[in-house]
Amino acid sequence: MLDQYDEDLAAWKKRNFQRKARTQTLTPQLTEEEATQLLRISSIQAIHNAHAYCRGFDGMTGYQQMALSQLVFQMGVNLEEFTHFLGAINDDPAYRDAALAPGETETDAQHWKKRAEHVDPK
Repeated sequence: MLDQYDEDLAAWKKRNFQRKARTQTLTPQLTEEEATQLLRISSIQAIHNAHAYCRGFDGMTGYQQMALSQLVFQMGVNLEEFTHFLGAINDDPAYRDAALAPGETETDAQHWKKRAEHVDPK
């Protein structure tokens, strides 16, 4: 399939290829069933990877698991670059301590409420 893509792109050039994609005049190389199978495999892999990224995945609610799995699906391995986020969801003590003023303590509920309210400008 990738070889066919490369051949078509070389023959049609980028502009013509984009026009064909926009006007939906490209010949499909997958059936709907095959595309659905690929999506299903990718979704299962995202859930598996979300479980690997988050030590507490099994203890999350279904909504939290779905959100994290969707994040992993969308970002793929790029999620590894977000070390602060991964530290926060894995309850890394260094991350938690850095968010507190000296001598301050907080409950889990307070910690996650603060994290939910915090918006990183980057």
